[in-house]
Amino acid sequence: MKLLFILIVTVLVITVTIREQKLLALRKIYIDIHPSLIGFQLPGSLWRQVCKRLFDIIFSAAVLLTIFPLLFFILTPLIKIASSGPVFFVQYRLGIFGKPFKCYKFRSMRQNPGTAPVSVNDPRIPPIGKFIRRTHLDEFPQFFNVLTGDMSLVGPRPLQAKIYREFSNYEKGLLRLTIRPGLTGLAQMNVARNLNPDKTIKNDLYYIRKLSLRMDLKLIFQTLRLTDHSY
Repeated sequence: MKLLFILIVTVLVITVTIREQKLLALRKIYIDIHPSLIGFQLPGSLWRQVCKRLFDIIFSAAVLLTIFPLLFFILTPLIKIASSGPVFFVQYRLGIFGKPFKCYKFRSMRQNPGTAPVSVNDPRIPPIGKFIRRTHLDEFPQFFNVLTGDMSLVGPRPLQAKIYREFSNYEKGLLRLTIRPGLTGLAQMNVARNLNPDKTIKNDLYYIRKLSLRMDLKLIFQTLRLTDHSY
């Protein structure tokens, strides 16, 4: 049993190392093909990237095996009672290097709500939906995105392509796409939910420059300690 555990850990570390090494090489290419990004230095430590990814895998797997099943069995009937439709809301977001991926959430709005922006006291959001959104329980299915590598625990929030165009008008805005998007991040701690693109970009770029597992742990603890989840 011990030997099997060592073997699994070894294979995991080797697989993650190879994957992260490829991503570092792609990051250099991504920067080189965008004139506005040339000359911008990003952390290039393979060890740092591997540690971040391994932490993502271990943490997300632990949540999915413990907390998520309980949430699923509690929220599923409540969501179904509140409105007909699927339990999960699926939407394409931009991931690393602009690659679209399916981002998962617990559905907090009524089925087929339309494209109008969410407003205060929005009638499309039932009471359970308001609770889910206020406490950010709707984000828990994104731990699947973290486990599969589409997202990280910490990083710039993933955006829809049409929304991202607003950020692309800012210098260095494309640098948000050089790392995996995150469940939480520095911008989420410092910028209100009603996004200020300029301030969001500055916070995200500072995070990318200072990228470290220590900073990730600090931001995760800050997120867990929040009493007001309206960020």
